[in-house]
Amino acid sequence: MIVIDTSIWIALYRDRSGRARGVLADAVGTEPVSFSPFVITEVLQGARNDDEWRALSAQIDRLPRLDISPSAWSAAAKIFYDIERGGHTLRGTIDCLIAQNCLDHDCTLLHNDRDFEIIAGIRPLKHRPLNLSLGPT
Repeated sequence: MIVIDTSIWIALYRDRSGRARGVLADAVGTEPVSFSPFVITEVLQGARNDDEWRALSAQIDRLPRLDISPSAWSAAAKIFYDIERGGHTLRGTIDCLIAQNCLDHDCTLLHNDRDFEIIAGIRPLKHRPLNLSLGPT
């Protein structure tokens, strides 16, 4: 199962050439895709107006989503805590929640976000960086 991070969805929605869709399709291949509830939150909060909110919401509602385990909250906080104590800085807690959600469900995270590289340094996060403007990185 693949979870596509917000960093990829944003690049996909901004791409006017259509190239990003093909790069993403190649990266996903035949793997099933699911949404992390935390990615849903980030994608929807980026809507520019009510029409875009409705369109995004309708697209998202058609995709399967991961459940949030009761332990995910404290486990994500521990990721943030361990990283900060290790001398690194993350840009926010939500990436820890996304990573923990993927860990809980044994999913691979497709992303273009350096925070996940840091998280993967201390947790067994399965992840694949993807730069939609340049192809796989």
